[in-house]
Amino acid sequence: MSGEELLTLATLLSPGLALSFIVMICFAKGG
Repeated sequence: MSGEELLTLATLLSPGLALSFIVMICFAKGG
């Protein structure tokens, strides 16, 4: 894998990780 591919992958995954992290926090507070 080249650096550009890794960068693209990280850019695509970061929002998803942040979103699931926020959802987990919300569930922890609500539950």
